[in-house]
Amino acid sequence: AYWYRNVGDLTYGVGLSAPFGLGVEWADPEAWVGRRASYDVDLATVYVTPALSWKVEETVGVAFGLDIGYADIQLNKRSAVHFGTDPEADPYVDVLDARIEGTSRINVTPMMGLMVKASPKVTFGVMYHHQKKMEVRDGKLTLTNVAPAALAATVDGQIAALGGAEHDGKADLKLPHMLAAGVAYQATEKARVEFDAVHFGWGFFDELALDFDGTALDQTIREDYEDVLQLRFGAQYQVTPKLLAMAGYVRDESPQPVGSMSPLLPDASRNDYSFGLQLRATEKVTLTGTYMGVNFEERSNVEDGVHQSFETEFNPAGSYDSYAHIFGVGVGYRF
Repeated sequence: AYWYRNVGDLTYGVGLSAPFGLGVEWADPEAWVGRRASYDVDLATVYVTPALSWKVEETVGVAFGLDIGYADIQLNKRSAVHFGTDPEADPYVDVLDARIEGTSRINVTPMMGLMVKASPKVTFGVMYHHQKKMEVRDGKLTLTNVAPAALAATVDGQIAALGGAEHDGKADLKLPHMLAAGVAYQATEKARVEFDAVHFGWGFFDELALDFDGTALDQTIREDYEDVLQLRFGAQYQVTPKLLAMAGYVRDESPQPVGSMSPLLPDASRNDYSFGLQLRATEKVTLTGTYMGVNFEERSNVEDGVHQSFETEFNPAGSYDSYAHIFGVGVGYRF
């Protein structure tokens, strides 16, 4: 979402976006084989971006702004122990349900852009958003005893020894820079196409360290992400003076190494296909409907018969294959 206003050669405005997010909820958490890594996780990041652009000359424009961001995170998982005297034979039994939640401090980083109209039909653009370290300092860990009756009293004693069921915590969530370059071509009066390449600096995300007030509860999740390049292609066609048709394709490479794949985030490279229609209902109001299909490539954390995960004890070996359907509606109003 965005709002802007022109004043001569200057344009000022503000944008609202959620560039990075995660939501993975597994069915039947009581029986889900990966529940000790995660059975429900939600991560939302929101960027509010005030920006100012200046038309340097008729064919060149520059923009500067600030990404004012925050993140909200919630993670639910189970902890387990061997129940019996033979660790090799006795099964694991869930004893604790752990809920981690928190909201980051406000983080402010710069962004900038450049646009050049090379000819009446060709336009080039470059955009940069700086990387962020979202500092969660009001995190909470809540422990709930879910042990069977034979272990309940023992687990209650362990919770008491840790200082109780609730603990304060902190963490730093590292988000990548985004560097995009694109070119748009006005093929005809009605048809326009665009190609973009976006570099994400995910190498910044090396680990997620969870630091609680009890050192026995601290945890560091190894990530070791890699920088990746995303390719985007889009096209639009003015069907009638009031109706605009749109289509797009994205090749999105996963930055996640096989070692950090888990039920927390089983990421994979994907192909995204999108379609949309925009209707100008009045001089000031536009209505938009969109659909995107996200086709994740099948991916396994087992290679040559070996479990490749960094943490294998509670991260099940297996393959992940998924497809997402994303529908969107929008209402635009021109003041």
